[in-house]
Amino acid sequence: MVIALLLAATSQLIASDSFLFRTPSEPIATSPKTLKIETLKDADAFFRMALRGSDNRPSGVGCATPEAMHARDMLVENNPAHGIVAEILIHGEVSEYLTPMFKFLYTKDASSTDVPPLADTNATIPMPDGSTRTLVAGNGVPDYVEKAGHYMEHARAVNGSLGLELPSPRTEVRIVNVDRSYSMAIIGITLSNHAPEWYLPWLCAHEFFHQVQVASTPGDFGISFAKLNNPAYYDTFPLEGTANTGADFSFGVPGFGSQTPYDPNDHFAATDIDFWNQSYDSSVFWKYLIQQLATQGQASRGITVGSEIMRLFWQKRGSGLTGTPSALRQTLQATGGEFEAFLKRYRVAMAVKGHFNVDPTVPSTNRAFDWVGDGASNWPAVALQKQLDVGAGPSQNDQGEIQEDRGAKYYRILPGGAASYVFRLVGGSDDVRTQVAQVWQRQGQRGVAVTEIAGRDGKNDVTITVESGVIATYAIVESTDGTQPFVIDINPKSEKVPDLGMRCGSAVPVGAPESGRDTAAAVQITLLVAAMMLAVRLHRRRG
Repeated sequence: MVIALLLAATSQLIASDSFLFRTPSEPIATSPKTLKIETLKDADAFFRMALRGSDNRPSGVGCATPEAMHARDMLVENNPAHGIVAEILIHGEVSEYLTPMFKFLYTKDASSTDVPPLADTNATIPMPDGSTRTLVAGNGVPDYVEKAGHYMEHARAVNGSLGLELPSPRTEVRIVNVDRSYSMAIIGITLSNHAPEWYLPWLCAHEFFHQVQVASTPGDFGISFAKLNNPAYYDTFPLEGTANTGADFSFGVPGFGSQTPYDPNDHFAATDIDFWNQSYDSSVFWKYLIQQLATQGQASRGITVGSEIMRLFWQKRGSGLTGTPSALRQTLQATGGEFEAFLKRYRVAMAVKGHFNVDPTVPSTNRAFDWVGDGASNWPAVALQKQLDVGAGPSQNDQGEIQEDRGAKYYRILPGGAASYVFRLVGGSDDVRTQVAQVWQRQGQRGVAVTEIAGRDGKNDVTITVESGVIATYAIVESTDGTQPFVIDINPKSEKVPDLGMRCGSAVPVGAPESGRDTAAAVQITLLVAAMMLAVRLHRRRG
C-alpha cells in the first residue's frame, strides 16, 4: 500500500493487467466487475465515475464518499505492484494561481467540463471573524478560485493559531469537475468546480483539515486508517467526523456552510448506530467530546471551543500511529475521564437532546451549548422507530441483536398513568447494558434521572419509579462488544427467561420458535460429543 501510494504521488500509471473492483453504485459485497486501465485517460474516467454524487448531498458538497475511495483502493489492493494516479486530469490548458500557502491549478477553457465559474470582479466577501476580503478584478483569476484561496488561507491561519499541525506550504489544490471533493497525503486537495456559493467556505476548511490530519500522522499515508474488514474501507469515524468539527473552528457560524447543525437529526435517524464506523454524522460525537472536555466554554472561546481537545486527540492519534480507539481512550484519560463512562453519558445525551439545549447529565459553568442548534432549543422531535407502552397490556417486550460495533438501540417508553413499572433486561452476557433516562420538568426546570441496568445470562429486573413531572422516558440498550442479543420486557408476565439462541454458537435467530432452538441445541451437543470421541480415539492411536 505504501508503494502504491508513493507511486500514485508521481502521477504515473503503469498497468497491464485487468483489475478487479466493485463499483461504488453497487453494494460492496456484490457484482464484481473487471476494468482494464491502460492509460491516464482511463484512470481519469474511473475517478470521475467513482466520485460522482451517491448520497443526498447537493452536487459539489461533501468529501469523496467512503465507497468511492474504497473502489479506488480496490484497484490498488488487487494489483499492488501497479501505481494508480490519485488525481484527476484537468481538461484544458492549466492555469496556476499562487497564494502564500497554496498553489491552485485550474482551467479557464470555457469548453472544458472542469472550468469553474469565470466571473472576475472586485466583489467583497465576508469572513467569520467580521473582516472582509476584496477580490481583484481583471487579474485573470476567476472569483471562484480567488475565493477558495481566501477561504483556504483563513482555515490554515486558524488551525495554526490553535496549535494544530499544518502541512508544508504551497499545498496543491486542483479544481475539477467532481461531485465529491477529497484530500490526500502528498497529492493535496481536489476541489469541486461547482460547489454552491454558501458551502464553499466550509468545504475548503473541511478539506484543509484532512491535510491537518495528514500532518498529524507523519509516515501514515492513510494506511492505518484502512480497515480491510470494513466495507467502507476507511476509518471514517475520526477522518470525516473531526474534519466536520475541525472545519467549524474556521467557519462554524451561520452563513458559511457548516454542516454540523444538521447532524444530530441525521445521527438519530436510525435506531442502531454503528459507533466506530460513522462518517459525517459522527461529528456529533466529536462536538460533544470537545465541548464536554473543554477547559473554557463557548462563551469565551466561540467557534474554537474545545480545539485543545481536538489537538490532543490528533497528537495521541499520530504518536506511533496509534489506532483511533486507543487514541480516544488516551485523550479521555489525559483529561481525567474514562471511555465507558463517557460513552454512557453521550448515549443518554443523544436520547434526551430533543428536550435540552445543554447536556443535562453533567452541569458545568464552562459550557453553554453542547449541541450546535439554532440557539433557541428548537430541536426536531425525536423520532424513534420503537416504543414500549406500559399501559398497553400486562407485558410489552422487544428482542433483538446488536450487530454493529458498539451499536446502540434507542426506545421510547410510555409509562401511561403507571406510578412504577418493572423493567427486565435479559442479555446474552454481562456485556449488555441499558440506561433508562427520564426527562422531567418541575417548577420550570428540566432535568434527567438515569437508572443503569446491567444485562447478564439471565434476567435482571429493576423497578422504575416514574419521576414526577416526567416529560419523556428513553431506554438505551448497548452491547460493549457489539454482538450480544438482548430482550427488553416491561412488566414481564412470566419468570421464564427467554432463550437468546446464541449459546454454543447457535445459528437460530432471535425470536425463532422454542422447538427450533431445542433442535439446534441438540445438534450442537451431538456434534460436540462426536468431536470429543474422535479426539480421544486419535489420542489413543498416537499413544
